[in-house]
Amino acid sequence: MNSCRARLASSVAVLVVVGGLLTSCGDDPSEPSATASTSTATASTDDLPSEAELEDYFAAVASYDPDRLERALASTEPGSVAASYAGYLQALAQAYVDSGRPVPGATIERAEGGGFTACGGTGRADDCVVWSDFEGRDGKLVDFTIDDQDLATRIRTGAATSVPAGSLGDVEIAHAYQSVQSNDLFVVVEVTGEQDVTIRSGRATYAVAGSGVAASRYVGPTGTAATGTATIVIVFPQVALGGVVTLELVGPDQLSESVELATS
Repeated sequence: MNSCRARLASSVAVLVVVGGLLTSCGDDPSEPSATASTSTATASTDDLPSEAELEDYFAAVASYDPDRLERALASTEPGSVAASYAGYLQALAQAYVDSGRPVPGATIERAEGGGFTACGGTGRADDCVVWSDFEGRDGKLVDFTIDDQDLATRIRTGAATSVPAGSLGDVEIAHAYQSVQSNDLFVVVEVTGEQDVTIRSGRATYAVAGSGVAASRYVGPTGTAATGTATIVIVFPQVALGGVVTLELVGPDQLSESVELATS
């Protein structure tokens, strides 16, 4: 992938990308595999949200609608896998919207065992997923599986800890998720600039277990740079959580700073 450039003036903004914050480019801006759907209750009915709330949550997941995903967080326990998953998808969906390539939503259906299933999303039209094995606590959704795969070791939400990039600004990982479908790692990165900054997302690398891989693609907005916090999603092929992302930033005087961001 060629170097991707984004300009960003100083200020502080909200979690998700505001339209026009970031200019990105790449040779392969292909979309990730669909994220998925379904769930079978393993806790008592009193522990889980209502059936209507569960259906709304997974309908929001399948919709790739940032506003619906934000509302879906109300039915999850803060800090839980369910909350992290909805938050990650909200950031991913917003990045697609801001790139001018919103993901068409899918319709969920009931699956065997009481869960939900959906097809499509960011993958092929016939790519289907199932959410099952719901777990809840005090009426809030806590955990579930995707295609019978546990998510606890696949997802991480940042602790709002930023890493300084010299005098250029601050960078942090908001979310990181290893897709059940593709096994690619999707890393949501936020950059807040102290001055105009170019984010070279195409040069991002990921090191884990003694080996490194280059970013295979990105998701992010294109267009004129504006003030605020820029958010992009960088994709690394076939790697798990636990490694370190290296990202390069360049200032207006060609001052270059590299930052290292741990995903563990």
